[in-house]
Amino acid sequence: MCENDLRTLLALADENPNGKITWRDFIPFGINAVQVFLERNKQQAKLKEEEKVSLKPDLLKCLYDAEIKKVNTIMLKRFEAFDTDKDTGKHSGLITFAEMQVCFHSTSHMTPKEINFLLRDYSMKQGMEQINYTNFAADLYMTRFELANSRIMDINMDIIDKVVIDECGAVTEDGKTVTLN
Repeated sequence: MCENDLRTLLALADENPNGKITWRDFIPFGINAVQVFLERNKQQAKLKEEEKVSLKPDLLKCLYDAEIKKVNTIMLKRFEAFDTDKDTGKHSGLITFAEMQVCFHSTSHMTPKEINFLLRDYSMKQGMEQINYTNFAADLYMTRFELANSRIMDINMDIIDKVVIDECGAVTEDGKTVTLN
């Protein structure tokens, strides 16, 4: 089980906004995850090396880009409401973890799994005192990518690479879409 699998499993099991997982909540997801891992390993063992495809972050960019820009605009306004200096009206780019929770739990633009994944990620990487929200769009994109890429979600996700390339082409580092042959 890789780190992404574990983080996704925790996000899946944590369906409530309190950030805590009870054994009662965790056990069904844990059992299902073990079953999925076993089936995934069996299927992976059957594939030839040239048939194995991994999902690349840039390939999903064309699917998520417009929506993430919209969500980012909405969420930045909410973050900045907590992060406005009363004297200068300026923003520091930092809010507390509790303020981040309020912002996330008052939106319908993210799924509970995305919210839980992001909150766990922020608390592990930045702590509870000061959360830097200036990279929120990139964080949400990577969260969506990691959830999509997680083998817990679907043991057949490795074929999505081909589907996305067929539908969207590839996205270069400068954000341009090119058609792949």
